Amino acid sequence: MTYNRALWLADALAAEGCRVVTYDGWEDRGRPASSGDFAPYAVLLHHTGTPTSMSNPHPTLSMCVHGRPDLSGPLCHVLIGYDGVCHVIAAGRANHAGECNGNGPLTPGDGNAQMIGFELDYSGSQAVGTAQADAAIRGAAAVLRHFHRDAAYCRGHKETSTSGKWDPGRYGPDSSAYDMNEIRRYVAEQLARRPGESGEGEDMTAWARLTMTDDQSIGSDQTDVIAYDHAASDDSGMWGSADYWPAALRPPDGYTVGHFQARFRVAGGNAGGRVSVALRYDSVDGDEPGGETLEADFYMGADGGGVIVYDALTGCGHGRRYRVSVHNRTGRGITLRNGADYKLAAYRNAG
Repeated sequence: MTYNRALWLADALAAEGCRVVTYDGWEDRGRPASSGDFAPYAVLLHHTGTPTSMSNPHPTLSMCVHGRPDLSGPLCHVLIGYDGVCHVIAAGRANHAGECNGNGPLTPGDGNAQMIGFELDYSGSQAVGTAQADAAIRGAAAVLRHFHRDAAYCRGHKETSTSGKWDPGRYGPDSSAYDMNEIRRYVAEQLARRPGESGEGEDMTAWARLTMTDDQSIGSDQTDVIAYDHAASDDSGMWGSADYWPAALRPPDGYTVGHFQARFRVAGGNAGGRVSVALRYDSVDGDEPGGETLEADFYMGADGGGVIVYDALTGCGHGRRYRVSVHNRTGRGITLRNGADYKLAAYRNAG
């Protein structure tokens, strides 16, 4: 009997550039060892069959955690909402794959023992969300990178099922939508990059990483910036600056693209409460107008908390500085735990 919990899963997804929220108790959640082995080495993609939208991005989350009357939970390891947020719900064996037919490099038999399961929360008649599709590719690559496997080990349930499943798909089992060979090509492209890279730029020439060393409180329906207070950077263009601006970029000839990632833990909110995160930017010298990226929404787990990974790709120009803005919409005061970090990598010659 082999049972290996995937305790690395949330960190691997975050490192690949996914936005991650962990569901309370995920590290210990899974089918009991008496139900079978769990020694995964591949990843399986599904869809839930439930209509979703940006205003209702993950309606099946509770069901995937707790199961259905006819099937005990967890029903996957990661639920990817329509908004692209990856909800990590289980590190142990899940009821998602059933009997495997031995498709591709897989072994015929117990699919639940062999594969990490990703559910994409959409109806199967609507299109996959743009952010959701990106998260599925990044998520699959994150798992395979951990296993040191190539894209052939990403399969669709419609390929491995012995009972006629046709997910992930669109318009039924006879549709050619979401061809798995095409999806594997995208996964292979992601695996060829460094973890977390977007493929949008090249020639990284500056970087910064900042960390928050004290807890920070944000009241209900209040917006605040994360008070990072410890900086590390390269020698050429990035540095910490005053008033909690996490980095200032002043290269001699400017950069074209900045890849930003903020990771932090939230506590104290209400179950399912929303926290919105955005990237604010301004000119170092104050001679250019500032602005803010569109907010990304994250939903708290059953304990009112979670791990948030905010990822953004946006233009960055000469002398610009940035900070991470958090809007607490949970209905209660929240705490951002110390250890939160923020990374900025700047690229020239973006495509």
